[in-house]
Amino acid sequence: GSQAAFNLFKKNVNPETALTYELGLRSKRDVKMGPITGVEGQVSLYHVDFSDRLLQISSTPVISSLVAGAAILANVGSVKTDGVDVAATVHLGEHFSVYDALSYNRSQYQDNYTTGAANTVVKTAGKNVPASPAWLNKFVAAVNYGNFEGQLVGDFVGERYATFTNDLKVDSYFQLGLQASYRFPIETPVYGLKAAKLSLNVTNLNDEKGVSTLVVGAASGTYNTFPIAPRQYFVTLNASF
Repeated sequence: GSQAAFNLFKKNVNPETALTYELGLRSKRDVKMGPITGVEGQVSLYHVDFSDRLLQISSTPVISSLVAGAAILANVGSVKTDGVDVAATVHLGEHFSVYDALSYNRSQYQDNYTTGAANTVVKTAGKNVPASPAWLNKFVAAVNYGNFEGQLVGDFVGERYATFTNDLKVDSYFQLGLQASYRFPIETPVYGLKAAKLSLNVTNLNDEKGVSTLVVGAASGTYNTFPIAPRQYFVTLNASF
């Protein structure tokens, strides 16, 4: 928090940089395969070279210490990321569609770093970046019929490491959500009302238990979390005058 600390940071620390390579392909086709009338798909591959990663170095093992100390920002090495995203939508006539997206990501630290007055080596080289799941999946089953619209949404989040040295991790989870709406047909305005829409939104339909937000603040031994919110219902009425 001092001017001297800021001057030291300005003199010795480099900005973070990232070099990204990406290759992708997208296609859309109308088909006649029984109930399937259309297919859309895309795939992308990417690689990221992330250099001069900044980390708050503390004199204690817990990086994000709750006790004010002489923590400073320092460059602690690089990160390499490789990933692939695949997504497809299948149309079943005019009123139904199914979407699914699968993502794989591998992000790994390339260097160790030192911390504390004793310059203790934290062995992060070759470890996966915490709070970043390797696997993600999302699907959406949608229906659109006249004034009615509905969606069933599923989200899968794979297990996540919870420390920089990967000695702890949190489990994967799968959540469902439901969205439905009906637009009331109003041909002639009634008391100035021109349009009305009633919506229902249910979050965490399957009442999944687990970790929603993972807060990584230590090289090993500890982490903080925020739980997944319980099932909730929301009813909304929109009106236009």
